[in-house]
Amino acid sequence: MIMHTDAASMIAYEESVRDFHAQLRAFHYPKLFKDELFDRDLLEGLPAYDPSS
Repeated sequence: MIMHTDAASMIAYEESVRDFHAQLRAFHYPKLFKDELFDRDLLEGLPAYDPSS
């Protein structure tokens, strides 16, 4: 099945996924590697992926 997606769209999607992954790292890594406190209230600031952005 061909989705009629061009290379520019594919690259934009891959960049958006990389950007989201960077946001997740920025959120989680300090808590994992710098012993920052973590509680459930912090999850409200958890990045969410938006494929349309």
